Amino acid sequence: ESFCMKSEENGKNIEMGLTGHSNSRLSGYFERHIENIDVSFDRITIVGAFIPEREQWVKKHLETNPQVNLRDTGFDRFICHAFNNKVYVEYDRKKAQAMNRSEIRVEFNPNELSEDEKQLIQFIFLDNMRNKDFSRIDLAFDLKMDLAKYYAMTDKSLKRTIFFGRDTSVETKYFGVRDSERYIRIYNKKRQLSEVKQ
Repeated sequence: ESFCMKSEENGKNIEMGLTGHSNSRLSGYFERHIENIDVSFDRITIVGAFIPEREQWVKKHLETNPQVNLRDTGFDRFICHAFNNKVYVEYDRKKAQAMNRSEIRVEFNPNELSEDEKQLIQFIFLDNMRNKDFSRIDLAFDLKMDLAKYYAMTDKSLKRTIFFGRDTSVETKYFGVRDSERYIRIYNKKRQLSEVKQ
């Protein structure tokens, strides 16, 4: 709700350069400076363990499914890429027990998957797992904005790293560190996509 609130007084404060941690003041800024914003889950990793009586069914299904590239298989382990490498799954029961971690990891970007592919992930993997949990969720905010003007306001100080392009424009900004609870990466997606195509 606070994202869409209007406040003339707070809006004037922002224009005057006052700083602080006020959501209502930020909302006024966003309304004037950001017209369209797309928010989506960019990457999800789900961890857990197989339901014991369903493990063999899953393996047989993977071995016969033409959309799955299965490798490094063993009695209690496998690695697979599914749907043209859009989904990565790693299962290793012995390593999980030795390192006291989850035995199966399912990783994917939901934006790249069709509805049928999402349902197959649910049917093959998630429905046959117990003790499921998210180990990673990446939230992407796509908006048109000059990266040089972007900054992060938090209640704790964060390490900031900035990378510049050949034309000295800001290409990527990092706030925080990768393994911390707070990690923000801001980059020029249009430029990244054009470099991938080249």
